[in-house]
Amino acid sequence: MNSLVKSLIQPLLEESSHTIALYPGKFKPPHRGHFEVAKRLLNKADEVVIVISRKEHEGINAQQSKNIWDLYNKLLPNKKLKIEIATDFPSPLDYVFNYIKTHPEEKVIVSYGKKEGSRYNSLIDKPNVEIYDGGTFDNLNSRDLRSALANSKDISKFLP
Repeated sequence: MNSLVKSLIQPLLEESSHTIALYPGKFKPPHRGHFEVAKRLLNKADEVVIVISRKEHEGINAQQSKNIWDLYNKLLPNKKLKIEIATDFPSPLDYVFNYIKTHPEEKVIVSYGKKEGSRYNSLIDKPNVEIYDGGTFDNLNSRDLRSALANSKDISKFLP
């Protein structure tokens, strides 16, 4: 009987211990700093979902951002990132809030970049949610990468 109980309960225990990390953003375009945050999230979660804004920003669209993330994903063992465009939501944040609302049993890590932590204040008291400050990496930002691209400058420091 002990093995029967164990075989029935074990799958439930495994399900409840699943952790997903959601990393929302414009990512227009994604750069090495974004990549480094995603790599750190892979060490904290069973699954990492990159959630890209559907809106174009300064000539860079969501599909282009996704294509870059797909290339970055090839640099990771087992291509662990799931990359989605938030097409059904006004913003990646709405995607995150909806996911948390519809998956109350799942442990969720929500990552944010510089100066964006206050967007998640309403999630602080949720027991299944961890807010993760991805910070900045070598002061890289997409604005500077777009500028370097527009001015035919060296972009190697922006790449993983």
